[in-house]
Amino acid sequence: MNNIMWILTVFAILATFFSAAFVYQKSSSYPTKTVTPLHDLLNHQVLARSTQQLAPRQTGNHMHLEMELHSSTGGARYLTRSPPFQIKSKTKLSTPSGEEIDLCVEIKEPGVESDLIIQECLDDDMDNQLWRVDQFGRFHSQTNGDLCISLLGGQVKKCNFNSRNAMSINGFSYSINSRKNGSRYLSYNPNGSAEEVKGSRVGIGGSARQWSIVPSGVFLSKEDLPLDKFFIKLKADQSMCIAASDLKRRSPLVLEPCDASNNMQLWKYVEGGMIKIASSETECIVKGAVSNGDPSLMIGTPCRRLSKNKSFMYDVVTLKIVQVRNNKRAFTVDGDDVVIGFNHPTDNAVQQFVLEAP
Repeated sequence: MNNIMWILTVFAILATFFSAAFVYQKSSSYPTKTVTPLHDLLNHQVLARSTQQLAPRQTGNHMHLEMELHSSTGGARYLTRSPPFQIKSKTKLSTPSGEEIDLCVEIKEPGVESDLIIQECLDDDMDNQLWRVDQFGRFHSQTNGDLCISLLGGQVKKCNFNSRNAMSINGFSYSINSRKNGSRYLSYNPNGSAEEVKGSRVGIGGSARQWSIVPSGVFLSKEDLPLDKFFIKLKADQSMCIAASDLKRRSPLVLEPCDASNNMQLWKYVEGGMIKIASSETECIVKGAVSNGDPSLMIGTPCRRLSKNKSFMYDVVTLKIVQVRNNKRAFTVDGDDVVIGFNHPTDNAVQQFVLEAP
């Protein structure tokens, strides 16, 4: 009798265990969704098993990226994509009659892989000229969201995560740069007759490389930024600013409470990508030697000539300050000592900055 009771007790325990395991597995398959603020989704892949879409939100005059479900070989994931926009050249096309025409980037054959060309900007029926950028810097065609601009080769091809797809909209200039090598720009050749220019390929190597995003409210642009004098504020806590710890060569950068009377916190942009202390002509931010596997950021002097270690851009899609030559590294608040480092993009909370006038 005792043996029977013991066996029944064991079966009861096992039944309770498997029942709990089944409930856990079922609840794990359909997790409760937490909506993350849209700007916090940049550079993050959020796995999901159900369809959800958020309308774009607006802060001030500029839009956040919206979140939408995207299927891939790695399973369902969320992408954040901007509202649609045109990429308009700042170089106008002059006709023999003296008329000046605006030119926009266009997919040659809508909805399929084809060449990337320059054409007269359209006001209506312009899907061929509309693009949406995601948090990975890929420019999706409005005609087919699975197609993206491939900078090298000047084509629109199936989206993937190689370096040909990833680009940055540089708030320090009017350029759209390759994320792998910022010395490569989206560009075209503006020389020739009007008919020769219209329909010509857009890629790299052309002399026309300055662009406007239309409508202007989608992202910040150079005219929106106070580049003659600005704070570099941590987006997650805008009471904190990047400052030079000293004006001596190799002095580290630090994060400290913002103070408009502190000249060590005020910066200015110099054409080409240099970020100088606003009150000085000789001190600027430079990428220093590697420390613990990551380069450091420090004060360099004298800063008279531009070099790859002194050239940065402000990516208005990710709100990160990255090196032009290789923008796989971003300004980073480095741990509890709040020294500014220069690390691979990871957490937006320590790598997103806003530029603000004092």
